[in-house]
This record gives sequence, C-alpha cells and structure tokens, in this order.
Amino acid sequence: MVEKPENRQEERIPCEIHVILYSDSTSKIYYPASIYNHSENGLYIETNADLKGNHCYLVKTIDNNVDTKKSVECRQFFGIVRWAQYTDASGSNKSSYKYGYGMEYTKPPADF
Repeated sequence: MVEKPENRQEERIPCEIHVILYSDSTSKIYYPASIYNHSENGLYIETNADLKGNHCYLVKTIDNNVDTKKSVECRQFFGIVRWAQYTDASGSNKSSYKYGYGMEYTKPPADF
C-alpha cells in the first residue's frame, strides 16, 4: 500500500474532546461528535452525521459538570469540512463513529 503524503504544515496535537456539531449558528438540530486531533488551522473529527463538504459547521465543546451531572456547552468555533472518510469501525481503530472529517477553522479557536 502506498502511503498518502502528509500535506499539513502544522503539528497535529492528539486529543479526545467531546463536542456537539450544529449545521449553523441558529440550528436547533445537533450531532454528537469527538475531536481526535487538532492543529493551528484545523482538526480531525468523527461523528455519525453525514456532513456536507465545504459547508461551515458550528462546533461546541462540552464539559460534564460533576456537581449537576449535566453536560455544559463551553467554547465554540466554526469549521469548514474539507475532506471526509468512512471510519474503520471493524478494523484496528474500532471507532464508535461512522464518518471522519478534516475541518479547517474559519477563525482559530483561542484554546482547547
């Protein structure tokens, strides 16, 4: 198998951050997702939602409040889907999500 060359200039930072995806800033419909790595200009995210390419999505991080046992939305930013792939749910990576996406920030978030 021929490896695809890495085009990213920035360092990838591995993580596992649970987020909620919205199709825009006014949408009431959302999709659970997880970010598995990020860099200065973008991130890799997995979800079961079939997202549209070149569409801008609102991404909100969530924290689980130990006191109230509820999820609280925290930071938010916008990202544009630049590429997509099926995850390998049956292979060695055993993802719990169906799709993986590369997203580019419209404006880099302050922090993660």
